[in-house]
This record gives sequence, C-alpha cells and structure tokens, in this order.
Amino acid sequence: MNRNLAAQLFGTEIIYSKSEIIIEKKIDVIQSAENVTRTVVPPQKEAEPIKSSFKNQLFILVSSFDEIEKELLTNILKACTLTLSDIVLIDFSKEKDFNFQNIFGNQNTLVSFGVGLQKMGFNLNLVPYQIKITSENRFLLSDGLIQLSNNQLLKKNLWIALQKLLSPL
Repeated sequence: MNRNLAAQLFGTEIIYSKSEIIIEKKIDVIQSAENVTRTVVPPQKEAEPIKSSFKNQLFILVSSFDEIEKELLTNILKACTLTLSDIVLIDFSKEKDFNFQNIFGNQNTLVSFGVGLQKMGFNLNLVPYQIKITSENRFLLSDGLIQLSNNQLLKKNLWIALQKLLSPL
C-alpha cells in the first residue's frame, strides 16, 4: 500500500502490512481562538405524525394526473357541482410513500380512480362502483381516469355511484 495514501486515509492509526509495520507521524494542528467559530445546534425533535384536520372532506386518489386526466376529472367534479379546489387530490404516482392514513381521519369520503386502497394502507376489499361505508368513512373505487375517458358504460356506472355517494346521508 502506498504510504502517502495510507496516511491520508488512516491518519495516526497503526497499519499492518504483510511484512512490515508502518507507523505514520502524528500531525498537530494548532488553531488560534480568533479563527475558530463555534456553532451550537439545538437538538432536533423527532418528527411527529401529522394529525388529521380533515373532516367531511372529499379525497380523490388518482394513479396519474396529466392534462387529459385533469380535464376529465374537472368535468366529473363540475357535474357534481364541485371544483378541484373543493377536494383533496392525491396523485399516487408522485406520493407512493405517503402515509395516507395519518391525514385521512374520520367522516371523510374517498374516491379512488384506478388505485387499490391496499396500496394506501387500508384493509378494505372494494368492488368497483359499489360504495363501501365504514363506521368512520365512505369509499368508492372506480377505474382509472384514462379508462373512463374512452368508455361510456364506465362513465355511467361512475355517475350513478357518485350521485349516491355525494348525496346527504
């Protein structure tokens, strides 16, 4: 091993090679107090999980969200007298590691367009276009927005389910 490289890598440690023992010189570094600045960093608090502040909110979960999908979702929401600003939109393609259950809370509604809820940590078996009501929330699973855009029967099934889902209980 090259002695200079060993000195840079291991400093004052003793390095053993096959046939010899290498002891490197100890280098003393002296700095004047004027040139040394001290920064005190307070201890970091462990991040607390986000508590849900959402109640009676409509969550929309999409598998992707390009311009075509945005236009279709906007039209769907408009038919329900809603806008994008009225919902919580989650694009699963960008939020795969997101802990959804921490913010979902209770008394909310979730419509999933093409994303199985097991991927979001929910232990629910949903049938497409069939509303699932739990003691805390309401769920609806739909085909993805791209599949809906080209299929009138799927759109009709979604519309019937949305009317039931969004009507007062």
